Amino acid sequence: MALFARLPLRHKILAGILAMVAFVAIGIHVVAVDYILMPRLEDELVRRGFTMARAVSVQAGDLVITHDRPKLLALLFEKRRLEESLSYLIVTDSAGRLLADTFVEGMPPGMVAAHPLPAGKLWDMKLVHIGGKTYYDTAYAVMEGIYPVGTARVGLSKALVDDMSLRMHVAVWSVMGVLAVIVIWAGRRFSRQITRPLAGLTAAADQIAAGNLDIELSESAQAAPPGSTQVPLGLVPGAEPRDELEQLTATFAHMVRQLKHSRDELRHAYDFRDNLIRSSPNAVVASDEEGRIVLFNEGAERLFGRSAGEVLGHVRIQDLVPPVAVHAMEAALAGEGRVSDVETRVLHRSGRHVQVAISASVIKEEGRVVGTVGFLRDLTESKRMEEEMKRADRLATVGKAVAYITHEIKNPLMVIGGLAKQVAAQPAPGEREREKLDIIVSEIKRLETILLEVGEFTKTAHLELQPVALPAVLADVLALMQATFEKKQIRLSAELPGGLPAALGEPLKLKQVFINLIKNATDAMPQGGQLWVSARAHEGRLQARIKDSGPGIPPEVMRELFTPFFTTKPKGTGLGLVISRQIVQEHHGSLRVESEPGQGAECIIELPVAAAEAGAPQAA
Repeated sequence: MALFARLPLRHKILAGILAMVAFVAIGIHVVAVDYILMPRLEDELVRRGFTMARAVSVQAGDLVITHDRPKLLALLFEKRRLEESLSYLIVTDSAGRLLADTFVEGMPPGMVAAHPLPAGKLWDMKLVHIGGKTYYDTAYAVMEGIYPVGTARVGLSKALVDDMSLRMHVAVWSVMGVLAVIVIWAGRRFSRQITRPLAGLTAAADQIAAGNLDIELSESAQAAPPGSTQVPLGLVPGAEPRDELEQLTATFAHMVRQLKHSRDELRHAYDFRDNLIRSSPNAVVASDEEGRIVLFNEGAERLFGRSAGEVLGHVRIQDLVPPVAVHAMEAALAGEGRVSDVETRVLHRSGRHVQVAISASVIKEEGRVVGTVGFLRDLTESKRMEEEMKRADRLATVGKAVAYITHEIKNPLMVIGGLAKQVAAQPAPGEREREKLDIIVSEIKRLETILLEVGEFTKTAHLELQPVALPAVLADVLALMQATFEKKQIRLSAELPGGLPAALGEPLKLKQVFINLIKNATDAMPQGGQLWVSARAHEGRLQARIKDSGPGIPPEVMRELFTPFFTTKPKGTGLGLVISRQIVQEHHGSLRVESEPGQGAECIIELPVAAAEAGAPQAA
């Protein structure tokens, strides 16, 4: 049965037809030959033997009594001549002695005693096995009046019956064989009519199961369009189905066309959704019911610094979000099923923490939670802008106050300084008084310098921007400070390539910024160290980098780095970085500082390209 189950349908149909033909043939043979013809043939032989034996017994009565052997022989051979199918005739007396027989070559031994007529019976039939042959032996009593005087026996060879049986078997099987050939021929045509469209349906179903809906269903295998597979179904285009099988095939073809249409619509919708998720600036992360990440878009790759390939199916969402935020979101999701704008920090692959706002909701299927989807928005820029706005507000307030105080202090301070200088110039004061006056003059100068910086900080500048060769400006600043580098034992590494686009700026103001930043870098390395200065083009802008090998900036200092009047230097004003940043911003650029404790600090200045901003030519 297992072998039959693996056969193709066409072979199964043929096998079924053959089995039916064989069953019918065997049935006909058993019923017609074994149960009808052969029993009737045997009955006919028994009847013929009985008739012949009775005829001999009627005519041989007087001859048996008189033991007239010649007439008995004549009678027996006459009867055998009339019935050539008889194998032998025998006549015995009442004592069982042989009186006459038709054996020409001699009677086989034991023939006479092989079938004695049972007492009290008029006739009897028995299969007799003599000399390696089998006979239907019919014995009939020879009567004289009411007294038996002998027995007449007639034998018919069973070989005759077997031969006739064989002939009938051969005839029946011959007819069945011809019938089987006709049925097989018709069955093959019938199975081909059935299996041809079914084979097409199977091939089409295999293609669909493999995900290929770009198949062409037609009457025959013709040249298929590029990118499609031709599958013959035996249908005539435009013709009405003639039977249920063609109706099934036509319905299948219609189903395939509908599937292709639905597939195209789903693909369009999926592509739109996929492009929407992939191009989203925010991070989109989805996980299954066990917490494994199954969706990780490009925004998530940028936020976490990990590729989707190393995250999907391997990392759990709990590994990317702090435990406190995870517990809070799990509690909220278990209640309302969603959370909105939960602020927390996530860890970037580089080791830095990124401030984010997380919104998440559970995904349900038939009322069962099957996963979670979360949207993470990077708050770094918004927080920076918020801080910038707060700082700008503070600076505006401080600027107004400082401008007023500067104006009110400047004139009296100038008067005091002038008078102190006059008194110091007189010969009358003693040495001790002169030293005090010198201190007063020195401190007044320092106050004037502070007031000058404060005025620089508070006033609004009107820059005359022009194309500037950034490497040349940096080279001039490094040349001016070469003596400082040698004095403080600072090794300089400069990368100032030629051929960069010109920056849009004011050379003197830019030199002021670079001098201030490089001076801060050298102050951070009092025992000497390494200073790196470079210029390059970066994402459509020009970038200058100044990096030192000092101890780095502590996090608490980084937070106040651009706050006016905040300084860590004994005699600093806390305005150098603020003024430098203000100048860069007035150039439509940006200044930021990056630092890790123990790994030095790096100032990154970005300026617009002159050609992009003002259409100016590039500088060599």
